[in-house]
Amino acid sequence: MAPTDLARRAYRTLRRRTRPDLPRLSFLHLPKCGGTSLNAALNAHYVRAGYETVGLDAHASKKAADAVGETLQDFRSDLYLYYLARERLRYLSGHFTFSELAWDVADGRWAFLTMLRDPVARWYSAYFYGRYKTHSDHFRITRPLAEHAEHQWARGPQSMYARFLGVAGEGQVGRAIATLERFDLVGVLEESETLVRECERVLGVGLSLQRKNASPRSAEEQQDEVTPEIDRLVREIVEPDRRIYDAVRERIARRGTWRDR
Repeated sequence: MAPTDLARRAYRTLRRRTRPDLPRLSFLHLPKCGGTSLNAALNAHYVRAGYETVGLDAHASKKAADAVGETLQDFRSDLYLYYLARERLRYLSGHFTFSELAWDVADGRWAFLTMLRDPVARWYSAYFYGRYKTHSDHFRITRPLAEHAEHQWARGPQSMYARFLGVAGEGQVGRAIATLERFDLVGVLEESETLVRECERVLGVGLSLQRKNASPRSAEEQQDEVTPEIDRLVREIVEPDRRIYDAVRERIARRGTWRDR
């Protein structure tokens, strides 16, 4: 064996022995909940430690789902199970759809993390981002704000949180809360420092977060478009998410953390 080959093998062996033993961590990234910065910091930490990571490519998953004739929700749910089954994978993140099968596939080997946001603020953030973004047509919104709010209001109250947690139909709010109660780390954007501290405690390292995916419309420009009638409609639309979000905040406030240490 050549000296250079021997040196490379020795380096790889030493790195495997000395890198930190980080837990398998899955970050269920709920759209427009402020998780991009946290995900970037967590992923960078795992990469620096020499572990394999995967982040869902949202555009590719939509294209593949359309190609095979599956709903995006079902396709991402199946894809999520595949990645959880990957033995070498240590960090997994993205706008996946959770399901009860994830518990069986994970088999106690994964820790689960997610972050929620005030549902009204999240709804407006999703609208203005989708309406005015310039870098992509992925899920672009073309309707003016009032028309978009009326269109969604006509469909009745909706729970984006429940949908991404893989529950639907009657009792979805209670079942979504029950699913979250099994997660290892749950936080809210409005008190993100609490969640960051918990992640740092679990990983044993400080995390450096930078703001990412800022809205293309300033807060002042957004507010100029919002009328009392639009705001009333939005609050009715997100009412199920409000109950899930409030339950999460109440639990964190009561315990001081999501899960007992």
